[in-house]
Amino acid sequence: MTFHYMVMANHAIYNKVLMEILEDSGLTAGQPKVLDYLDGHDGASQKEIAAHCYIEAATLTSVLNGMEAKGLIERRRLNGNRRTFHIFLTQKGREQQERVLEAFLRIEE
Repeated sequence: MTFHYMVMANHAIYNKVLMEILEDSGLTAGQPKVLDYLDGHDGASQKEIAAHCYIEAATLTSVLNGMEAKGLIERRRLNGNRRTFHIFLTQKGREQQERVLEAFLRIEE
């Protein structure tokens, strides 16, 4: 068995278990890692989130649209910059992020 296969299998298993734990949260794939990143980087730009979460910009836009529709995040423009959105957790987003963190800790145990 190759190293890359083991890494890919481990990642797939981890994500499957994570989404099973968060099944009743309404979160979809990709949203937990964005919530986790925003916990320490509230107000990050979409470009920063995409880079740190290893998500393509187009995919991130779709993930963020879903999160915004659920009331987990809000997009804001800062300092008059009309080109860049910054992403902030809402109270509901913070609550979901806490659930995500608990799920991460549970899996790591």
